[in-house]
Amino acid sequence: MKIDLPSLLQFLLLSALLTSCSVYAPVQPTVPQLTARGQAEVVALVHLNGQVGGSVAYSPLRYATVLATSYSKSDSRDTTYFRNRQFEVAAGGYHPIGRHFLISALGGYGRAKSARGFRENRHPFPT
Repeated sequence: MKIDLPSLLQFLLLSALLTSCSVYAPVQPTVPQLTARGQAEVVALVHLNGQVGGSVAYSPLRYATVLATSYSKSDSRDTTYFRNRQFEVAAGGYHPIGRHFLISALGGYGRAKSARGFRENRHPFPT
């Protein structure tokens, strides 16, 4: 039996990536709608699941954008919990196309810390 080493390494790498431990915490993508120098955009979000967040975007120069975003979710009301904190900073550009279209691109850095777990239920009445 002949083993194809490159295929085996690809399989092992793909398996390791698909089985890694992480907590996925999607957030609403932040794409500012700035169209001119000096404009700013402030966004605040409150989700039904308790997640809160916000972002600030500013255009200091024509066709340039800077952005800061932060999200947080803290859940401690139940025996299972999910907590998340994340932020990102980005810079990029935009270009209006006509009166109704806008092309924009951002690149930056972000960081997140998430935790999911279970804790023993504490009874509200003494036993």
